[in-house]
Amino acid sequence: MTRPAAIKQPMIYPIAELNAAVALAGGKTRSHSALRTEQGMLAFHASLPDQSGTPVHGEHNHPYEQMLVILTGAMTVLIEGIEHDLRAGNAMVIPAYAFHTAWVTGTEPCTRIEMFAPARHDLVPAAARQTETFTNPGAAWVRPGEMTWEDKPA
Repeated sequence: MTRPAAIKQPMIYPIAELNAAVALAGGKTRSHSALRTEQGMLAFHASLPDQSGTPVHGEHNHPYEQMLVILTGAMTVLIEGIEHDLRAGNAMVIPAYAFHTAWVTGTEPCTRIEMFAPARHDLVPAAARQTETFTNPGAAWVRPGEMTWEDKPA
């Protein structure tokens, strides 16, 4: 790989502008925003606790690894049938193709950063505040209209 003749200067985005938890104050139970590059994406997620234990999303998988960092609150992540309790300050990698889901535990909102590479096509609109232009439209992490890449075996 050859170094480009000119290197662009980076944009600076205040985290407060990306903070998905701000949207929770408007009565939402779940919110997200994102920051992306050509190759990857950081998604800022926030979810209110649900005492019924309802998952944030249905059980699903995708063909790429996902990294997760819990900033505040707590959640349980179910990966291939095994529960993992995460608290603020914990991080994990969800393996590619692993069926998983998660739910917020405790009484406070769970805020987290999730890292995806390549950038997720379905989360590109969450990065609309960025002024940069990208030629990569993002990869299909899930099938169009679905919450998963493949159906979970019965």
